[in-house]
Amino acid sequence: MANAYRHGLPIALDRGWVSPADIDESVRRVLTLKWKLGLFDDPYRRGSVAESADAVPTRRRFARAVAARSLVMLKNDRDVLPFPSAIRVAVIGPLADAAADMRGPWWGAATPEGHVTVVAGLKAAMSDARVSHEVGVDIEGPTSRAARPGAGSLRSGRRGGPVSRRDGDDER
Repeated sequence: MANAYRHGLPIALDRGWVSPADIDESVRRVLTLKWKLGLFDDPYRRGSVAESADAVPTRRRFARAVAARSLVMLKNDRDVLPFPSAIRVAVIGPLADAAADMRGPWWGAATPEGHVTVVAGLKAAMSDARVSHEVGVDIEGPTSRAARPGAGSLRSGRRGGPVSRRDGDDER
C-alpha cells in the first residue's frame, strides 16, 4: 500500500478532509472494477505471462499520451512560457531522480531499467537548460517532509527559474 494512504488518510479523516463514506465509495469503485476484470477469480492472470517485446513501447506511448492530455504542469502567469532554451530549472524532491521509485507501490511489476526520472526527462527535453536536483527531505525519518515541509525548496528556488517538486511514493 502506498504510504500516502497508510500515513495520510488517517490525518485526512481526523481533519475532516475526507469522510468514511468517501473512502467506502472509493474502495467500492476499485473492488467493482477488480470484480469486472475477473481479478477475484484469477488475480495473477496478467502477470503470469511475459509481455511481448512490442507491449512495453506501445504501453509507454499510450501512458505518455494520457499524461499529456491530463496534466497541467505550469500556469503561465506573467507570460513566462515558453521558456528560453538556456533556463535554469530546480527539481526538488527525494524521488525526482530515483528510477526504481518511478513505479510507486507497483515496484514488483518491472525492473527500473528504462524508467525515466523527472530529472532525466527534463534534461532530455530541455538539453540547453541547467537542470539541478535537490533532495530536499527524506521520505521517512527525522528529515522527512512531515518533519520539515518544503525543506530545500526555498534555497533551490532562490537560484531563479521554475521549480518542480517531486515527492510521491517510494517503492515501499
